[in-house]
Amino acid sequence: MGASILMTKDEIKSMFQKINPTTTQQNIGLCNPQIATHIITNISSGAKIPDFVDWRTAGIVTPVRDQIVNGSCWAHAAVGSFESQLAIHTGKTVPLSVQQVVDCTTEYGINFPYKAYEYITIIGGLTTEALYQPRVNYTRGQCDSDGKAIYGKSYSYGIVKPGDEQALQEAIATIGPISVCIQCPKGFWYYKGGIIDDPNCHSELTKTDHCVLVVGYGTDTKSKQDYWLVKNSVGQHWGENGYIRMARNKHNQCAIATMASYPVVTPV
Repeated sequence: MGASILMTKDEIKSMFQKINPTTTQQNIGLCNPQIATHIITNISSGAKIPDFVDWRTAGIVTPVRDQIVNGSCWAHAAVGSFESQLAIHTGKTVPLSVQQVVDCTTEYGINFPYKAYEYITIIGGLTTEALYQPRVNYTRGQCDSDGKAIYGKSYSYGIVKPGDEQALQEAIATIGPISVCIQCPKGFWYYKGGIIDDPNCHSELTKTDHCVLVVGYGTDTKSKQDYWLVKNSVGQHWGENGYIRMARNKHNQCAIATMASYPVVTPV
């Protein structure tokens, strides 16, 4: 049997109750776990999990974007997962508007991907990147999505069992790319290639300072070191064409499995 991917309603409530938003840099306290609990169950897929997964080869991962310096990593990670879920269901990979999520959900400052999924669930989908235009002289928390075509359909989001790398591996293999929030390891922003392994990188929720999209995993053929294949949002010039390989099966290094989530969509 596979590892348990999702938490029970009691587990998710317990997780949110233990979080003190004043101890984090982000506003997790603003998230609404009730939306997620509609679909969270403790299940095992029983599926045979492959040793290597790279969702880019399936054509369901959009190109690497550049968030510049606007603090929207959480929105990029969430939208990336939503785009991939829609591509899996429809066979079409459509870039959706990260800016719409930023404009419509950041009235309180930086957020986690949960906030993006909550917004997408309420509005029902997202406008495409090509169609969305931000407000002129926009004020934080105001957005201009009225009258724009909504693409996709989302009715909730799932949360991978916190801290469980095997559960994250199974979720990536059976569900698709998963958004995560991490503590950036030493040398992260100067990364040029290879597998980054920082044993001093924390696994605690309160240490997370960046959100990214895990699109696969594998084991390096030379070093035999397990890794996560991670899509960043600072352009294709960074790292390995916009990606980084982070150490896997190292006691949840850098909190990569501590806050993992994805949208639940219906075929469109």
